Amino acid sequence: MTGAKTNELGADRREYCPWCNDRHVLVDNPNRNSPVKKICPKCAIKAAAHYTPKATAPVSAPSADPQWHQAHEATKGDFLERCRNIAREHLKYNATVTVDDIRDIVEIPDGMDRRVMGSVFRHSDFEGTGDYVKSKRSDCHHRPIQKFRIKPAEAA
Repeated sequence: MTGAKTNELGADRREYCPWCNDRHVLVDNPNRNSPVKKICPKCAIKAAAHYTPKATAPVSAPSADPQWHQAHEATKGDFLERCRNIAREHLKYNATVTVDDIRDIVEIPDGMDRRVMGSVFRHSDFEGTGDYVKSKRSDCHHRPIQKFRIKPAEAA
């Protein structure tokens, strides 16, 4: 079997994920309250969407209008922090993340403008890679969207 994930003895390390019933190399479930302790990376990202610890205080990135950005964070901060936690979880298993990856997991609450997703990566934890991909969504006419990654820690 070429390309199989094997351990040092050559045995296949993949197991069946209890959520999706597909074979994967399993990881720890981010939801510590769940009786299921190991799930596949794709399901781990979805689990993080349902279990994200409440943020203590969101850190704002500099913007052209800081007062607007602070008001935006104050009113939609919980939702944005939830999306950012999902992005962080996604980046544990992938090199980059886009807003489409987050939209696949999180549903925008009723009454909230769908453009709020543009603020997810306006945070000091993320930086753009400079690479763009076509959006998967037809309602935005498949416009290019930027890929993001975790900003590397600065060397002291």
